[in-house]
Amino acid sequence: MFSLLDLANHYLGFFNVNLKLKNRIYTILGFLGNWYLLYVASRYFINGYYLRGSLFILIFLVLLYFVGLNMLYYFTNKTTKFDPSPKIEKLLGGPPKQATEGGERRRMQPGYVQTNGLFDSKIMMPATIKSSRDEKLAVQQIASQMKQVDYSAFDYDGLSDDAIMKEIQSTGKPISELTQPVAFPFFELKIENGKMNVYAGMNQMDQQVIGHLTHVGLSDIETAKGQYDIYLATATLSGGNRKIAGRSSVIEEMHKFHVKIQIAYKEKEN
Repeated sequence: MFSLLDLANHYLGFFNVNLKLKNRIYTILGFLGNWYLLYVASRYFINGYYLRGSLFILIFLVLLYFVGLNMLYYFTNKTTKFDPSPKIEKLLGGPPKQATEGGERRRMQPGYVQTNGLFDSKIMMPATIKSSRDEKLAVQQIASQMKQVDYSAFDYDGLSDDAIMKEIQSTGKPISELTQPVAFPFFELKIENGKMNVYAGMNQMDQQVIGHLTHVGLSDIETAKGQYDIYLATATLSGGNRKIAGRSSVIEEMHKFHVKIQIAYKEKEN
């Protein structure tokens, strides 16, 4: 059974598999593999080794109990008062302490920092960006670079796991490592081949196209371009990995970052 789980873990490591999905796979494999212990126990009984057979049946029942708990949690998102995980965790000293004690928010994220200048909010509106596969990969690459140079705090707003658990239980929503949007270090709007392409990067030298505008507010981009001069006010990064509530502590899931755009506009002069 353990060889089966080890083999599954080895091959799943090649893929960026959602943590909850991976745990579901492990639970199913554990459930199937556990029945081998019952087969071994039956062979011991047939051959007259009753003590060994009883021991294997006991192990089978214990593992079946924990597999049942995993199925309850990973397939239904429910818990039970008979789950010993919190007590075991408490006996082992509890979850590791985070850098921020008490789970208080350490600092606010920059949010919508208008690094392309100051605009009147009355002439700003959100825009929709569409990205190809390569452009989406570019966004993740830039986010990774921002992490490496500590451009902003990708740390779940400085919350401890205990505080994150309380907030998830209160709101019912997961917590992302970027709780508020953070402006790219550099971003620019370029009109190329009839498209309004958005570029971003760590600086102007390293800029990459991350998508093109398709809508401004409720208007499609062609209609908006015909009526207004459009300027890129903000291009921000948000999302990323997120933490969800587990049975006794939080679980981190792999998620991608996404881009939010705001533009400024003015009517075209006749």
